[in-house]
Amino acid sequence: MNGRHPTDEDRDLTGNRDLMNIQAHTDGLVLTNDRLPTHDRAPEQELRDRLDVVETCTRMCWHTDKREWDRLRTAVFTDRVLVDYTSLDGGRPVVTTVDELIGAWRALLGPLAATQHLLTNHLVELHGEHAVATADFQATHLLANALGGPLWTLGGHYRFTLRRTRAGWRIDGLTMTTTWADGNRHIMERTSTMGRNS
Repeated sequence: MNGRHPTDEDRDLTGNRDLMNIQAHTDGLVLTNDRLPTHDRAPEQELRDRLDVVETCTRMCWHTDKREWDRLRTAVFTDRVLVDYTSLDGGRPVVTTVDELIGAWRALLGPLAATQHLLTNHLVELHGEHAVATADFQATHLLANALGGPLWTLGGHYRFTLRRTRAGWRIDGLTMTTTWADGNRHIMERTSTMGRNS
């Protein structure tokens, strides 16, 4: 101790150090302090990756429901995608180009009056330049028809595989597992016919 009374400058420096410690340890995340060591900023990049993965998966549903087909190509999928819908339609998983996938969805969903695909309960595993995400889903389809009710809804979960590209995280594989369905599936059969005749 040197007997010197602390100055305003000393108090400012102490306050700044306290603020740095609070920012560095709140919830174990480092979000705002660029002066912290590089290794302490790693959780920030992991958090960004997790949020980007969830957003990419969410964009798949958003752009599909809004019929923004080009955005699926530029902001969601890689050039080739492994697609597994066998829990709903049987058959085998297929590897398809993004254009073929979008074309199939457009023909099937485009004639409907509306669709709403919801994702929730996201879990993300990061493995370097690759990621696996899972989420529960509920998909509702609307089309007035003479064969029954206008709605067909199904639920279950998705498993997505993604890889980091220069443009960001993109989906290169999706597996849909259907666990329940309700309503009139005939509306989907009708859109398939309409798509083939259009």
